[in-house]
Amino acid sequence: MKNLLTLTFALLSFVSYGQDTTYYDLKNRKVKSLNEAHYYSVSLKSDNNRQQNKKTYFKSSKIRSEKRSDKKASYYAEWYENGQLRRADTTNSKGDFNGQVLSYWENGVLKRNDFFKKGKLIKGSCYDKEGKEIEHYDYEVMPCFPGGKDMLMKYLASETKYPNICVERGIQGTVYVTFTINTEGYVSDIKIDKCVDPSLDAEALRVAYKMPKWNPGLFEGEPVNVQYTMPIKFSLQNSTTYMR
Repeated sequence: MKNLLTLTFALLSFVSYGQDTTYYDLKNRKVKSLNEAHYYSVSLKSDNNRQQNKKTYFKSSKIRSEKRSDKKASYYAEWYENGQLRRADTTNSKGDFNGQVLSYWENGVLKRNDFFKKGKLIKGSCYDKEGKEIEHYDYEVMPCFPGGKDMLMKYLASETKYPNICVERGIQGTVYVTFTINTEGYVSDIKIDKCVDPSLDAEALRVAYKMPKWNPGLFEGEPVNVQYTMPIKFSLQNSTTYMR
């Protein structure tokens, strides 16, 4: 598998004209130096920005992950600190898994062998740490609002109030709210990603802070923190507020 990855990545080689190094702590927060970091990333771009290469390294300088991408696909691989390949997958230009998805236990035993076509699982197998095949479970599960997207739409429609001052001044637009759904399903780190007007922004934040607990996202069967961006459109056409 490692040889196949090397070959695949080699096909995407390019001449880089810029390099950017960023340091992160255990909670994936940016820090200023290697001394404060748990890992660091090095990003490279081609001169026309059509191809990108991003590698992260453990503080020990051992490879942690590598992502190469162009306009057609992205190839991603991740390793344990002991050097064992952890997982490898390919996504198409739309971000859908496409092709083989592999993952391994830290002891080197195959954990997952899935095949996707344009985001649809064609076939797959999962294994325990001893290599025994077990019931298949999804590779990735996105967070879900209680009751699904329809209930989220109803929540936004019922809870969001159009500020009177914006109605009087004819102010409208779409506010983009970004937040993290943590491993317990609670919403945190709420902020405005794209502002429109202070009053509309404040109302979007209020509604986001009031949201109930979500069903958390899962990766390889384990809860994970997932960042989510929610667009809330304020329109004076029918004096209603909704998410698209």
